Amino acid sequence: MKTDTGKKVITIAIVQDDLVQDYTTNYYTSWLESETNCSIQFDYIPHGYKKEYIKALLTANSGKIDCVILPQNQSIISKEDFLSYAEKGLIYSLNRLTAEGTNYYNILHKSDNSLPEESLLINSNLYYFPNAETSRTSKNFQTFWINTNWLKALGLQIPKTTDELHDVLIAFRDKDPNNNGISDELPLVGCESNYSLQSYNFLLNAFIHNDPINLRFYKGDNDSIYSPITNDFRDGLKYCHRLYSEDLLADISFTFTQNQILETVCSPEDIVGAFTSQSIVDNIYANAPAILSCYIQVPPLIGPRGYKNAIYTTPKPSIGAFIPANSKNPDEAFKVLDAMLSEEGALIGAFGEYDVDWTFSLGDDISLYGNKAEIVTLNYLKSKTQNKNYAGAGVRYVDETYIDGVAWNGDNSLVEYLDARAAKVYEPFYNREIQEDSKYLYTQLGNPTELTNYCDDMINKFITGELDINSDYHWKAFITKCKELIGDDFLSNPE
Repeated sequence: MKTDTGKKVITIAIVQDDLVQDYTTNYYTSWLESETNCSIQFDYIPHGYKKEYIKALLTANSGKIDCVILPQNQSIISKEDFLSYAEKGLIYSLNRLTAEGTNYYNILHKSDNSLPEESLLINSNLYYFPNAETSRTSKNFQTFWINTNWLKALGLQIPKTTDELHDVLIAFRDKDPNNNGISDELPLVGCESNYSLQSYNFLLNAFIHNDPINLRFYKGDNDSIYSPITNDFRDGLKYCHRLYSEDLLADISFTFTQNQILETVCSPEDIVGAFTSQSIVDNIYANAPAILSCYIQVPPLIGPRGYKNAIYTTPKPSIGAFIPANSKNPDEAFKVLDAMLSEEGALIGAFGEYDVDWTFSLGDDISLYGNKAEIVTLNYLKSKTQNKNYAGAGVRYVDETYIDGVAWNGDNSLVEYLDARAAKVYEPFYNREIQEDSKYLYTQLGNPTELTNYCDDMINKFITGELDINSDYHWKAFITKCKELIGDDFLSNPE
């Protein structure tokens, strides 16, 4: 379909975000239309039937949708479902369109190779536009956050060792740090929905290298080591079990959803002493500055053998947008999505309108990381209702020079400031060589999923006491099963 002016009409399916006032009159939409000479209209994905809607539009004989834009933290379509749709020919292959000169091509062939093509390929085809995390904070796998109000109330210092943390958590449990006369404190909480929210993963890194994303492998002097079956890892599990058995690691950590943990941390009763997450807003509302300012990062703890470690991760891009195979205007849809990958489009998507919401630094501003700033925000849009962009949804790739070069506005409760400060503290303890080895070793396993699921389940059972971590019988049975799933020739564990 064309407008009266001869412009192609592109229909975008999108989930309405409460933070976006109007997609049709949105500044980003107007910019995309002017850049591509297309007219954009929207079809809104119903909140209660998102997956059904996607399936219906993909299987329609004559599709009315030209492209689909997904939320930043989308759960509408899993990678497995997307792969299945692609294999059935229901997703348009972008290979023909990602020619030299397109923004997509340029990003894939950047000299720093920060978004390698292989991370996006499905059966040698490109099927989607990425929504990529490029900031330094997104590479910091996990931060430990502690309630500074409780520390001050009890006259305690930030713990530096696992023993000191144990003493702090006991004080949190017993000395009424929220001063309400009720024994309602949860010294340490976690959540099973995400590795970075599992607080015991942070604790285990004080005992041995523990990278759960890559199943905790690392390279030894002569061969590969699987850390979960070492004595050091067992000591870490004993420590975590001790915290659990003493009501220091709350039992809700193994039953609550992420949203339930978030509500618990944000409770006006002030009942949580510490938690872990990648970003502080994983467990605290971004629009709750009073609560955000209560928590400060704890540097990687020193374990009984002097070991301390932080995990560096390379976030995999999520599906930001795709074109259905039955799209009537795939070339024009590609133009619209590709414009979002241009430098100007990316900056609008991240910060809003130039010279209204943000501007380039003149050179005197300091970024959140303490280096020269590139971007100065004039009207901070994040977590606010606005009509300048799509609140992080869709195609997103902001060069790290810009995303890490935002000037600090002096607000100590700003999410980006808190996350950046945590990343700076953790970065000296990354061991990228070990972690690159871990990634390689993980890829060499024939069936890593079964080992992943088994190990995760057993760690959970050892910590909660369903299995006895002090029992040599249970421990040896665990080792035997792990070796069976890995293959003895793959390991060099001497223990």
